[in-house]
Amino acid sequence: MRLLIVGAGSMGTHLAQTMDREGHQVAVVDADPSAAARLGREFRGKFIAGVGIDLGVLTEAGIERADGLASVTGSDDTNLAVSMVARKQYGVPTVVARVFDPGKMQAYSAAGIHVVCPAAWGFRVVRDIMTRPSREIAMTLGHGEIQVVAIRIGRGKVLMRDITSPPEVIPLALVRASTASIPGGATELVPGDIIYMRVPESQSSTFDRLIQGSEVEP
Repeated sequence: MRLLIVGAGSMGTHLAQTMDREGHQVAVVDADPSAAARLGREFRGKFIAGVGIDLGVLTEAGIERADGLASVTGSDDTNLAVSMVARKQYGVPTVVARVFDPGKMQAYSAAGIHVVCPAAWGFRVVRDIMTRPSREIAMTLGHGEIQVVAIRIGRGKVLMRDITSPPEVIPLALVRASTASIPGGATELVPGDIIYMRVPESQSSTFDRLIQGSEVEP
């Protein structure tokens, strides 16, 4: 793939190095000429010193042939502007932008731009750890809108269907005695079982009540 990365900070540098090692054709744009040194001697891609919103710089970096673009500078406004140009003017198939302000996420998404917002993702993770410290978060999707959580069964017995009444809450796997299986609604959960559940953020409160009512200890 031909990839263009705008911004050679810590994220942009690591992304460029990783994609380069994987065999992709990578071009990096940064306003600071000294940023090229951060890419290292093993980097085989192209570095262009210039402002990411400069059409001449983007053309030199190969935006017209790019299969994907990631704008990860330290400025939300720059990332939005670069992403919009890439998407609307050059028709780059895949465009990703880093956003620091969660309030700007909707503007990006509405334009067909994939958004990475560390603040929004981090907020959800920290909040869940603070409010549910004993629950293991096995995976988060998007910015935490959907989680895969590991629940350890405590005391008593409960049927799987008792904790999956919202249709959006889906059991993914049951681990019993170190062996994984796919549980059904009639599966009886016993102390020591670990059940992996897909839980949307919108159903987290309902799911918490079901867990407590079924005497399941997260």
